[in-house]
Amino acid sequence: MGVVAGVLVALDAAGTLLGPVRAVTTVVFMILGPGWAIAGFLRRSAPALVWAVAVAVGCAVGGLGAQAMLAAGWWHPDAALVLLVLLCVPALVWHVVRRR
Repeated sequence: MGVVAGVLVALDAAGTLLGPVRAVTTVVFMILGPGWAIAGFLRRSAPALVWAVAVAVGCAVGGLGAQAMLAAGWWHPDAALVLLVLLCVPALVWHVVRRR
């Protein structure tokens, strides 16, 4: 799901998605994408812990990324979103491929 949301967010940043689809894909990816990229490395953990780590990491990355953009005076959320997709999708694909 994270890989699909990442691809949709990349299309979104390119300007091809509009309206509620754009909002939903961005929120889903920001909450779950970075978190699942990290939580996928947890071995034999309880599902509740994996979900908690995934959501916590996603929220932290979003908040810290926004704060860094504000502090640096570089407010380009679309570019930051594409950068985040480029960083997260390879790890998400790795987790999908590794499980098969």
